[in-house]
Amino acid sequence: MSMDVAVAVPKRRALLLKALLTALVVIAWVAISLEVLETASAPAGNAGAHHHHIAHGGALAFWGTLSMWMVMMVAMMVPVVFPWVAALARLGHGPPSGARRPVIRRPVMAAAFLAGYFAAWLGFSTGATVLQWCLSVTGALSSHMMENGLVRGAAFVLLGAYQWSPLKNSCLTHCESPFTFFLSRWRDGAWGALLMGAHHGLYCIGCCWLLMLGMIAIGAMSFAWMVGVTLFILLEMYVAELRWVSRAAGAVLIVAGLASAAVAL
Repeated sequence: MSMDVAVAVPKRRALLLKALLTALVVIAWVAISLEVLETASAPAGNAGAHHHHIAHGGALAFWGTLSMWMVMMVAMMVPVVFPWVAALARLGHGPPSGARRPVIRRPVMAAAFLAGYFAAWLGFSTGATVLQWCLSVTGALSSHMMENGLVRGAAFVLLGAYQWSPLKNSCLTHCESPFTFFLSRWRDGAWGALLMGAHHGLYCIGCCWLLMLGMIAIGAMSFAWMVGVTLFILLEMYVAELRWVSRAAGAVLIVAGLASAAVAL
């Protein structure tokens, strides 16, 4: 194989990977948009009716809600995880060592890493669905409760405070350098890639879990909230010079929460 061909093959694979992940993100956002439009155009398409359906729609409604959570996670988190998949593809078979190891194709490694990553998010989505169902059954997600200034204010303050927490900072520090993670915690084979993906997924959940749950209490599964959260996560994770934005946003949320509560009193 000539040098030109040897260089061209990885480039084609990288372009194919980008195309596949981009298509996946587009499909997920289109599905979300259609769901939002359908809910908005329905006669009972308000948040309260939607949550009532979750609570009393049986297993079908539960699985439907879980599926929607996973579609949202794909739409929002594939752009976030893409630099990690690209770094994994560039490393190929891991950091050099004297031991002989089985050769695993890069697409297999990338697919296994993504599978582990979204397995972690599946666990989160399952928990979020159960929480949403429980809150719906108790009436905590009724239209009246969601419009309550005290409830919304408390949610904003909680979100803002978390932006300043040591756990949030630790998870963001992990996300700064994919290469540092792979070089220090590399695991061989497809199973190793799966475990690395799950490991990274847990750190991403540590960064974003409260923002995601905010879609229930604040955004009411809002399309605008989803877009805003996605852009915010990308900014705070991959623009280190603007890391202060995370804490600044936390301060703004706390002030907004206190103002909302004060108005409601």
